[in-house]
Amino acid sequence: MKLIKKMLFCFILCLIILAVTIELMGPGVLAVNSSEFTLDPDSLPENWNITNTVVLPENNLSAFSKKLNGQIAAIYNYMLDCQGTRLQVNVLTAVDDSEASKIYNMMLSMKSGDYLKQENNLVIEYISQNLSTVKKAKKFLQFHKIEPRSVSASPEGRYLNENYAALKVGEGAVSGLEMIDDSLAGKELFVTAEVHGLAVNQQLEFEFLKYFQENAGIKYYLQELPYSTSMLLNNYLASGDEEILKKVYSPLKGTYEWTQEKYDHWQKVYEYNRTLPPEQKIIVLGFDIEHQLENAFWYLNTILPEKEAPETIDYFINEIRTIYRDSKYEQKMTRDFTGRLLGNINKYEKIYRDYLGTDFFGFDLVSQNIIYRDVAYKKRENEWNSTRDEMMYENFLKIYDQYPAGKFYGQWGLNHAFQQKQGGVNWFAARLDNEKDSPLKGKILSIVYLYQDCEHILNGNYRNDFLTTYVSKNRAMDQLGKGDITLFKLNGANSPYTQGLIWPLVVEKPEAGSTTDYFQYVILLKNSGPSTPLNQ
Repeated sequence: MKLIKKMLFCFILCLIILAVTIELMGPGVLAVNSSEFTLDPDSLPENWNITNTVVLPENNLSAFSKKLNGQIAAIYNYMLDCQGTRLQVNVLTAVDDSEASKIYNMMLSMKSGDYLKQENNLVIEYISQNLSTVKKAKKFLQFHKIEPRSVSASPEGRYLNENYAALKVGEGAVSGLEMIDDSLAGKELFVTAEVHGLAVNQQLEFEFLKYFQENAGIKYYLQELPYSTSMLLNNYLASGDEEILKKVYSPLKGTYEWTQEKYDHWQKVYEYNRTLPPEQKIIVLGFDIEHQLENAFWYLNTILPEKEAPETIDYFINEIRTIYRDSKYEQKMTRDFTGRLLGNINKYEKIYRDYLGTDFFGFDLVSQNIIYRDVAYKKRENEWNSTRDEMMYENFLKIYDQYPAGKFYGQWGLNHAFQQKQGGVNWFAARLDNEKDSPLKGKILSIVYLYQDCEHILNGNYRNDFLTTYVSKNRAMDQLGKGDITLFKLNGANSPYTQGLIWPLVVEKPEAGSTTDYFQYVILLKNSGPSTPLNQ
């Protein structure tokens, strides 16, 4: 019995903790999520009052569904004052009667049936120290079903009803992207923004790569990867040598890149690139700091000329070969060596340029980014994000000046694609779209992926976890997006998303601007599964 009480207490405590961190509303003020049940205030006995009402956010429902062994559509939490006695009423709307029965039976294993009630797909939990209060509540309290609001009930809904398309993604084709066509003019960078760790990401990434190549004429595939890794991938794309790809991926274990879907993606890019004429072939460019020292020194080693180096730089050239040959990647050693290398480059830059030729650019950039790696890794949270994204921006400016003019496409982690400052961070795309020295100012188109009732893997241990990043007060996107993949255009004529900040993401809402200042399209993804760790 003590164990059961402890389990019940943990469940209640968890719900209360979640409740106090979300939207607290006055009595009877409810945010309608879907067809669900709410307490009828008129059914309260005399002198009973609702003191607080809380609606559990959608992104927490999957976790509770898993804990209670049944799929939950909504949870409402009511705090009542019953003439000095406190009563908490948790109203759980299941997706159907059978799911409600499973939830009810699970809760019965945690507490007495005196405190529980099931009515079709509705499960009610009463929490009070006074059993007579609970009995009175079970007798008098009534619950009304609230149907979903019509899409046309809000300006956003009316607009979206004319500006969405169900996407159908199949092998070698995707339909529905025509909605983006009229936004391509004048843009030079096209970004799709993902939360890492879902299999569908790479399916969409490949289709968008083809779409932007064929409709916007992109030349460069801008990746959230180190420059060294991107150059090694270019070697793979040029040769088709599978051993190069395997070796590139070897040190990536533990990262989001180390998935079967991403590995297969590069094979598809290779096959697609083979179909393009020489002047249209895609070039991969990585703008991130160096994360994998193995790939960094492998790249440096590949670009070293066979001829003997001049005496003034001979030690550093031979040491690079030794570090690579002996796999000597201890962090402090490589940091100290690279710091001295950069000093030597600064002192004898002309000699390095003459010795390395056109490869001097990559040699210098990768060496700098090994140092950047050490600097950034010492930062925490927002300071890490700000530092890293500033370094990404500096890298891009150097890369942009090095390569012939051309348009770019990339799929990056969500926040890097925000075109304005968000969460206290001036993200990579925000810098590209706003800095005075940016060559892409005003030339970016961003498409954000929203996820509802999905699963993704976590980097490091690759454990599966539930993922919902979509929130909306009127749920227009949810109602219109009946399929698994739905595209919404936010930057159309008379769009409320261009006039105000309607924020459909669970990540922190920015303080200023309109939605389209940050991104111009969203894709709502439902019921998508996790990526598969490579070779598992």
